[in-house]
Amino acid sequence: MDPINLGRKGYSCPEPVSPDKDSVHYPTLYIDDVAADLPDEGEITLKYKVTSRNTSERDGKKSSSICLECRKIVDVEGEDIAANEDKETEATLDRYAEEESKKS
Repeated sequence: MDPINLGRKGYSCPEPVSPDKDSVHYPTLYIDDVAADLPDEGEITLKYKVTSRNTSERDGKKSSSICLECRKIVDVEGEDIAANEDKETEATLDRYAEEESKKS
């Protein structure tokens, strides 16, 4: 599967300020209960399950959303960070993965 660019221009957000038509909005992903030292920017591979899908129409514009249950962080690759920091992140994620596998 090819990568999917999630950025949208002129996104109408529910905030009281009017969005800049040229700004790009990206959806937000919150991951609870994980204290991994992730790089500030990079690529992450997740195992997930779609728990709900929603399609709506407002003022003639269709939109859709999904809710994901993030089941596992499989891999993390940081950008613009030192190699030793990347190795520390990998070691941290390996430690969390090992702790989780012991719980199962």
